[in-house]
Amino acid sequence: MSRRNRRIRDRIHVLLEEVLHNLRAETPALSDGAVRAAQLTRLEERVLLSASPVALAAPPDPSLADAAGTMPGDAGNAESVVSIAASSDSFTGDGSDSTDVAESSDTDGRLPASSSGDFSAAAIPADGSAETMPGLPPDGSTVLDVSLLESLGPVEPETSLLDATAEESTSTAPSGRQLVVIDSRVQDWQALVNGLVEQASGQFEFLLLTPNVDGIQQITDTIAQWNDVAAIHLVSHGSDSSLLLGSRILSADNIALSAQQITQWQYSLTADADILVYGCDLAGNDDGRELLESIHVLTGADIGGSSDVTGNAAYGGDWDLEYSIGQLERSTLLQTDAVADWLGRLSVITVDTAMDVVNASDGVTSLREAITLANSTAGQDVIVFRIPGSGVHTIALTSALPTITESVMIDATTQTGYSTSPRVALDGLGAGNVDGLTINGSDVTVRGLAINSFQGYGLMISGDHHVIEGNFIGLATNGSLVAGNGTGGILLESASDVTIGGSAFGKGNVISANIGSGITIQGTGANANRILGNIIGLNASGTVAVGNSADGITVIGAGVTGTQIGGISPAEQNTISGNGWTGIYLGDFTSGNVIDGNVIGTSVYGTAPLGNGINSVTNADGAGILIQQGAFNNTIGGTAVGSGNIIAFNYGDGVHVEGTGTLENSIRHNRIFSNGGMGIALESDGVTANDIGDGDSGANQLQNFPTLQNALLLNGSLTVTGSLQGLSAGIYHIDFFVSEAADSNGYGEGEQWIGSATVTAGVDGIARINWSVSAPKLLGGEHVTATATDSTGNTSEFSNAVQVAIPAYVPKTEFAVNQTAGGIQQTLAVNRGTQDAVAADAEGNYVVVWTTNQTNAGDNSGTSVMARLFDVSGKAISDEFRVNEITSSNQEYARVARANDGTFVVVWTTGSGGGGDVVFRRFAADGTALTSETIAHTTSSGDQRNGVIDMDKATGEFVIAWQGKGGSDANSIFFRRFNADGTSKDASDRVVNDSAAGTEQDPAIALLAPGGFVILWERAEDNNVYLQRFDAAGNAVGSQPQINTLVSCVGVDVAADAAGNFVVALRATNLTPGVWIRGFNYDGTEKFAWSRIDSGN
Repeated sequence: MSRRNRRIRDRIHVLLEEVLHNLRAETPALSDGAVRAAQLTRLEERVLLSASPVALAAPPDPSLADAAGTMPGDAGNAESVVSIAASSDSFTGDGSDSTDVAESSDTDGRLPASSSGDFSAAAIPADGSAETMPGLPPDGSTVLDVSLLESLGPVEPETSLLDATAEESTSTAPSGRQLVVIDSRVQDWQALVNGLVEQASGQFEFLLLTPNVDGIQQITDTIAQWNDVAAIHLVSHGSDSSLLLGSRILSADNIALSAQQITQWQYSLTADADILVYGCDLAGNDDGRELLESIHVLTGADIGGSSDVTGNAAYGGDWDLEYSIGQLERSTLLQTDAVADWLGRLSVITVDTAMDVVNASDGVTSLREAITLANSTAGQDVIVFRIPGSGVHTIALTSALPTITESVMIDATTQTGYSTSPRVALDGLGAGNVDGLTINGSDVTVRGLAINSFQGYGLMISGDHHVIEGNFIGLATNGSLVAGNGTGGILLESASDVTIGGSAFGKGNVISANIGSGITIQGTGANANRILGNIIGLNASGTVAVGNSADGITVIGAGVTGTQIGGISPAEQNTISGNGWTGIYLGDFTSGNVIDGNVIGTSVYGTAPLGNGINSVTNADGAGILIQQGAFNNTIGGTAVGSGNIIAFNYGDGVHVEGTGTLENSIRHNRIFSNGGMGIALESDGVTANDIGDGDSGANQLQNFPTLQNALLLNGSLTVTGSLQGLSAGIYHIDFFVSEAADSNGYGEGEQWIGSATVTAGVDGIARINWSVSAPKLLGGEHVTATATDSTGNTSEFSNAVQVAIPAYVPKTEFAVNQTAGGIQQTLAVNRGTQDAVAADAEGNYVVVWTTNQTNAGDNSGTSVMARLFDVSGKAISDEFRVNEITSSNQEYARVARANDGTFVVVWTTGSGGGGDVVFRRFAADGTALTSETIAHTTSSGDQRNGVIDMDKATGEFVIAWQGKGGSDANSIFFRRFNADGTSKDASDRVVNDSAAGTEQDPAIALLAPGGFVILWERAEDNNVYLQRFDAAGNAVGSQPQINTLVSCVGVDVAADAAGNFVVALRATNLTPGVWIRGFNYDGTEKFAWSRIDSGN
């Protein structure tokens, strides 16, 4: 018998003995005589090669079931894991979980799984429908009969089964489920899957192996639910002795660790199933073929493997399986155009020494040799690590490593013992003035290394489509010991589409303690790079500052665009804290960068103060984010859920924007608080004063900030009022924030974003702010601030801070409104009393208007209209002041309406008594006149008087109605609609009454919330009251009914609720005297009938 066949015999003997051993360990009641298995035997003539597979045994004997019906090997029994001591050929099964694999040497190939993906080998199901384990003698003995191996000849690789001379049957493959298993480290695996889906007509199901979980266990768990698997296609990186499957580097030396799991596959496979292994060179030598033969022994399946390069023909590869055991019936099913066009190859290069040497005859491969080898071949290679020995392995370089010029994945997470911290370190202390890894070309991935103590950068990157993940750059492998690189952590020089970190937890790097910036991106063409999920400036736990000496991240240059720093998913959050200068610097005309979802200046949890800027000398240098030197169109935060950054505890400003050309930098929805300088600073001169018209220039156009007036908390609702001085008709986004305290300058930062509003400035450039939000957690005493962002993205500094107040409604006795004593002070309207003489804003602050005949108002001719402002408690907040400008003739019959933001409009009659006009005038919330008095009507002849007004309190738009000449009868009712700025919506006066039968007088008006309004009036001849509803455009809706059933009604008034329902009140003077009310729905139908409400006195 040949030496090689003897080795195969010994390995099969050991494998099957281990399976038997573990089965007995799981079922201690099982006697030797009760164990049945197949004898090693040769298959029929269909065997293409002279390997000897194991026949499957008969189903288990039901008599072996215990009292509960459990068969030997049932999944209800204990699970077990096989361990191998690599220093010898002995095997043990200790029933422990997978983390207890013996490590006398690191050559076993088992890689630890993540905490969420640890697996033990599952017990073997034996429910009567499954077949029993192969390899157990039928006579009950524990001695394996391998005598048939003596007659076997040498095993040689077969020629390609796709050759014209191949012996494989060309008939259609039998039906059955086919599973394509692809390791997620395969380059552009999506293209393979998509192509197979499109071209294979639904023949395949797919399993993508997670890299940090045992791939054998992932396959076992997946197929356990099936019993019709006709083929398993394994697509992963291979070498001439091993295959990369998830966290396992599977080889002939360590397959015993997975023997029990692989044996379970036979219960899911059909009798003629194929296992097809696509990995470079796996069957190219004895060790690789032994691995394939072992899988065959454990499963009974036909096996195919590649003995040369697998992959694209341009890289010297193909998808042929040159070596096989048994008759392969499905080996051509991956022969599609999509697979052939895939631009990659499935090779593995194994680093198995920490020595920095180049010696082709020493039997081991150094990292330097691995990179050189990867550079010498086209297509992506995978470099894995299997350095013998436990603990951390330090590769102490003596010179620069070769520049990486070809596509390669350097995956140090494959080193035994890796969990979350690197087990392989690149030490540049003795390498001279060099960078750690220099990357050029395309599609390079570096994963799981510690890179430290280089005089240059830890990584110097150009080219495109690279991924840097799971590394410690500037720290030792324990994640805290300082071992910084001398120029910076990572430099991207004109590199594009580079991902530093990733969108899943565990992908991020720790980049700290470097001299210079943690990450620098510069150079024309450095576009669309992503920095996701990293810790920059802290230790690996994110709790202690070990900052980079300059910025955390530096992005500079006119050709540098579209950098994504952070993201809206929690896994994409960067923690950028503890650095010497700014957390993030954007400068030199860089544009289109997005910074969202990050923590800047705190611990990874967003709580502990670990600010950036400890080495700074100005508030700009020590800012959380500094934007200057023409950087434009950058976004800090945003409006999507999760886009806001936490920017806190930095030594300087939270965000500092500087320079005339530094424009359109949007800063929205962030939490900015407890910084040493301002929350947001435009330029370096403290709070930038607002200017009328906002026409000044500077950083972000020196966008004016809002001026807040009040923040009132009532019944769990917060209402904020104020204004913004902007451009005429400008549109602005107002973001509101609440903080426990204001800055010492009285202006804000914004500890918590609470909502936003969009406002439009009037022709005068003033945008009114009246915004409410449910705020059940506010208690009162907090401080509200706001920012304004214009339509091009320029964001202002924070506004003044106003304290949240809870109104105290204290009943007061009556008090005098007027300050001037003597003469006549009255709220008289034509033919009635005090209708609409008082109006309140959203906070309950109110204004009172009246008429006086006293000359000390400055009006020495007749009467004047006066006003005075009061807060919600009734405290006067202004002196009385004169409303009218014109002082000739009488000014009387005043009414007032007030918007939620405090602005108000007074309407009155001037020159009444034969040639009067109805006029109005607009005022700011503090009583400052916004306009001159304006005639409400267009009719210029006849007496117009007795104006009434109502206002949309949210928008400030209003409608004025009056009685006057010019209609079809002796006296008509008119109206006209106005915008909030006082401009008219109606080109001319609009008549209300249809009838010309009498004298229409004394109108009353109410705006209805769903849109539109209602006007009522009296007819002098019969003292009846009429009603007309209108839509929002002023078009009459419905008829004009007489609504009173009482006799001689006067003094009509009307008020509406939030739903548009309204109540009419009037006074009856004849048979049923008193004050009566009647309710109406929005559509004009009756809600309730007339009811008398006075006491009869």
